[in-house]
Amino acid sequence: MKVFITGGSGYIGNILTKKLSSEFSIISGSQKKIFHQKKNKKIVYKKVNYKSLKSLKESFEGVNAVIHLVGMNKTDCERNKIKSLVFKEKVTSNILKACEYNNVKKLIYLSSSQIYKNFQTNSINEKSKIDKGNFYSKGHILAEKKIAKEVLNHYTIIRASNIFGYLDFKRTAEQKKNLVHMFCEEAITKNTIRVHNPNVVKNFLPMSIFINNIKTFLVNKRFDKKIINLGSKSLTLYDLALKIQSRLKIKKKYKKKIEILTNKKIKKLNSNHAFKSLTKKIVYSPKLFNIEIDNILNLLIKKSF
Repeated sequence: MKVFITGGSGYIGNILTKKLSSEFSIISGSQKKIFHQKKNKKIVYKKVNYKSLKSLKESFEGVNAVIHLVGMNKTDCERNKIKSLVFKEKVTSNILKACEYNNVKKLIYLSSSQIYKNFQTNSINEKSKIDKGNFYSKGHILAEKKIAKEVLNHYTIIRASNIFGYLDFKRTAEQKKNLVHMFCEEAITKNTIRVHNPNVVKNFLPMSIFINNIKTFLVNKRFDKKIINLGSKSLTLYDLALKIQSRLKIKKKYKKKIEILTNKKIKKLNSNHAFKSLTKKIVYSPKLFNIEIDNILNLLIKKSF
């Protein structure tokens, strides 16, 4: 199977490109200049203009599946409100038309758990209320609706929670915005974890679980025409800091004490809070959550010495 990954130069796109190449032939697309990469016969790096339908039609030639990752992050969406929606609509429309033109068999769209309303207090599934109050959510909702209305039969929409794991020191900018990576790095470099909003609830998804599910969705038609929540464990930011602190405590070679700093009263997370999927048999292993954090910490420790 030949898979085209849009947004291949981004953090998630870059990791997907490398990890999926063990089982699929990958074309990694990017609007940016393609820098020199290690040679891999199963990966082709391609510069593409997502605003150009002609460019996408040419890029998707011979492709069996497309993974759509292109769009502005939350910060850029709020800074460029209308522009972010226009860009998302244009790019998604072009991708769908190029898929139809080339008879692409499968489209996977990466949406976000952040489109849900009242995520902080309620358990969430695919039927939960959507938050249309911010432009990041509006962009994802617009893309989801556009994909669902098109004639493409084989698509899967993933509403993923906060993905973390697989550090790449060449791509530090995006990783530093990731809360898990940020907390881990602060713990190693400063021996503290400063938590400004300790009671904020988020769901965290190990990259390895995300990749395993992508592999399944690419080849299994049972997930066609479905919107799927993909997450793992809900934690307050304070509990996330405690988790990282506890993982460092059990490392025999790491003797430094990590202090968690916060100026707000800590509240207990509602035990009923969860980010669930109504689709059964989603690949998940609780052990991978700790393994992913350990891998990040081990790499940071190694780099610090």
